[in-house]
Amino acid sequence: MHIEKFSWFTHRLEKDMVIMRYGHYGPGLLYFPTSGGGHTEFDYYRMQDDAWPFIRDGRVQVFVVDGYAKTSWYNDHLHPRKKIEGHLAYESYVINEVVPFIYNVTKNDYLGCMGASFGGYYAINSLFRYPQIFKTALSLGGVFDITSHLDGYTDEDVYFNNPAWYVRNLDDPFYRSRIGHSAIPCLWGGVWDQFIQSTYDFHELLNSKGIPHDYDVWGPPFGHNEKWWKIQLPVWLDRYY
Repeated sequence: MHIEKFSWFTHRLEKDMVIMRYGHYGPGLLYFPTSGGGHTEFDYYRMQDDAWPFIRDGRVQVFVVDGYAKTSWYNDHLHPRKKIEGHLAYESYVINEVVPFIYNVTKNDYLGCMGASFGGYYAINSLFRYPQIFKTALSLGGVFDITSHLDGYTDEDVYFNNPAWYVRNLDDPFYRSRIGHSAIPCLWGGVWDQFIQSTYDFHELLNSKGIPHDYDVWGPPFGHNEKWWKIQLPVWLDRYY
């Protein structure tokens, strides 16, 4: 398997950030790590083994970015406003640096994203905010309401980065013409996942808005663990890659 490591200093975060590339040809898939993960997470879970047939055949290239949740949402030493500012800086890094980098490497304008647990938040929020970029987004046991990290604080930036809130009022034609059509949100999980209520609730919200989406909750014993995500990943890849 072709594996490459890239890194550069980003002024948006004032640090070096690493990206791992798995694959040699084909469209890109951006992998957001879980809340405590980084660019080694895909390898740590050995997900490249599960994605191997798709990588081998040039159906997908996976790009794993460093996470930033520990520095923003999960850093309880920060004021909530600083948390959202950190998140926005990370988003700017992803959209303005990582995405063009992936396009340049793959020479392909099909780009999906995915993540498990809190990585699922990043994937779904990215698709809803940038449906012109991401063709699909997979959440595996994700969470879509970040208010528990903010101690009651809210402002406009919090609102527009909390899918559980802004999707309720998502009526702009630009977004409605893309989400569910050229940009497909995928809410997957396991019935024994301790956070599955978040997937249920967001599924109901999308239904209430008439937003098409891929909803697939697997029965027992599927729960909140990488051994289940590893089984679901190749099934999802076969649908969208």
